[in-house]
Amino acid sequence: MQWVKRMLQSVFTEAEIVEDREPSYVVAKGIALYAQAQFQTIENLKNKIEQLSFSQLYTTADSDATAHGIKELVPRIVNDIKGSSDISGNLIRDKFCSFIKGLNPNNKEFCNLVQSHLDDLLSKAVNSAVDNAIQEIFKISVKASNVRVQIKVPIIPWDSSSFKEGGAWYDLFSKWIKDASGRFSFTWDLPRDLHERTKIADGTKESLILFSEHEMNLGYPDLSDINKYLCNCAQHEALKVFYSKQLFKTTFLRTRY
Repeated sequence: MQWVKRMLQSVFTEAEIVEDREPSYVVAKGIALYAQAQFQTIENLKNKIEQLSFSQLYTTADSDATAHGIKELVPRIVNDIKGSSDISGNLIRDKFCSFIKGLNPNNKEFCNLVQSHLDDLLSKAVNSAVDNAIQEIFKISVKASNVRVQIKVPIIPWDSSSFKEGGAWYDLFSKWIKDASGRFSFTWDLPRDLHERTKIADGTKESLILFSEHEMNLGYPDLSDINKYLCNCAQHEALKVFYSKQLFKTTFLRTRY
C-alpha cells in the first residue's frame, strides 16, 4: 500500500524503504525488528541515565535554590532588624545566622525552591537522554523536552557548627556587619540607632546576596546514597517518558518494565 510507504518515508526520513511481496512475513519481521530496536533503545537509555552525575545535579539545584531563597527571603530579616530598637551588633549577627540556619528541611518554602530547581535539572537531563537514546537507534527525534520529571528528594541540613564562633557563617557575618558599619573599631554589644542599624542591615544583605550568587561553596557530606536514589528514580521516569514517546505503543513494554 503506497500510503503506508509514504507514511514510513515521512517518519524514517533517512531509512531505505524496501517493498516485499510477502506481506505477512514483512509484518512479522517488522514487529520483530521493532521489538529488537525497542530493547536496544531501553538499554541505551539505561546506560545514558547511569552516566549522569545525580549528586552534581543535586548540589547545583540546592546551591541555586539557596541563592534564590536568600535573595527572595532576606528582606524579611532586614526589615525585622530595622524595626528592632536597642539592637546590638551581636543580635544583628544572631538574626542573620538564624535566617541562614532557617533554610533547612523544616522550611517548606525553601524545600519547595530546592525541589523546583531539581525538577528543572532532572527534566532536562532525563528528556535529553530519552531523545538521544531514541535518535541513536530509530534515527528520529521525539522532542521530549516538554515532559516534566518530578522526584522527591531530602534536604540536607546545615552544619550547626558553622553558626558558632569560628564557624564559616559566623565569621562571614562578623566581617560583613563590621564592613557595613564603616567603623574602624566595632563594639558588638553596643545598641545601634535606626540610622546605623539600617546601614548595617542593608550592607550585610548586599554582601550576603553577592556572596550567594558568586562565591558560595556550601560543602556537602557524602552524597552516594542520594546519587543512587536519584539514579534509580530517574531510570523509572525515563522509561515512562520513553513509553509515552514511542512511535507505536505496545503492551509488552509496560508489563516488562
